[in-house]
Amino acid sequence: ATRMIAAYEDLFHDGVRADNLAASDTFKYPNLLVLTKGDERLVLIFNEGYSKPVTGTLKNLKLKPGQKAAIWESKQQVSNPSHIKITVQPQDVVAVHIK
Repeated sequence: ATRMIAAYEDLFHDGVRADNLAASDTFKYPNLLVLTKGDERLVLIFNEGYSKPVTGTLKNLKLKPGQKAAIWESKQQVSNPSHIKITVQPQDVVAVHIK
């Protein structure tokens, strides 16, 4: 968690909650949170209450043309982040950074 906060410190410190910018049939509040700063956003998806991995589709809403996403600590880059299939391991979090 500390590495993630350091990597996205500006979003954690100066970001604004905007949970309405993401949706999912699988991931719901409080396991789906969005921080924004201008057009940049960080979508956090948690799996704290399950003993198995959870997979679902993340829908990012109101994207600007040309925005791309990166999955934190992965080599996965997403050129069209409007729908992303995400798997969150037990007791873990996936962070999707959209610019």
